[in-house]
Amino acid sequence: MSRNINEINYPPSIINLLNRYNYVSISEVWQPIDLENFEKIKEKRLGHPSEGAALGLITISEDRLVLAKRSGPNSGWALPGGRVEIGEEFDTAMIREVKEETGLAVTIDLALTIEYKTFTLSDGQSLNIWLAVFKGHVISGDQPRQTEEALKEGLEIGVFTLDTLPVDMLAGDKQKITDFFK
Repeated sequence: MSRNINEINYPPSIINLLNRYNYVSISEVWQPIDLENFEKIKEKRLGHPSEGAALGLITISEDRLVLAKRSGPNSGWALPGGRVEIGEEFDTAMIREVKEETGLAVTIDLALTIEYKTFTLSDGQSLNIWLAVFKGHVISGDQPRQTEEALKEGLEIGVFTLDTLPVDMLAGDKQKITDFFK
């Protein structure tokens, strides 16, 4: 279930991202998903059109990472971030989303990856989303807090070290952390 990444039609927001971070890699990720979560993602995307999503591997210090525990589709501890609004740049969205969820002001150190993610059902239905992941660090504030936005989204915010990453962490996000720090 793969195609040549060059066959994918890149939206202007992804082309802009590639022009600003010319060293970032693009990969295609296929993620099987159950019908209930597929419908939730589909409903969310139809109700709130977006360019995609942006996540941040955010460090407070060399060995302390900020994570958000999500509920709903893809529940578990994850990299903070969220929806990229129509017309918004992915890196700007990551900075905004992290601030909204954690109260922390961050800056981007580099773009880690861009994924063309396809959620698939066993019957062949699929949903595609662009996902950009950045490495950033805190520039203002030393402890994240549970903001009103985090409460509204049902998020729990926490700080972990590489040695204390949560067991119930999303596998893909844990892999991104592990890949970055190896």
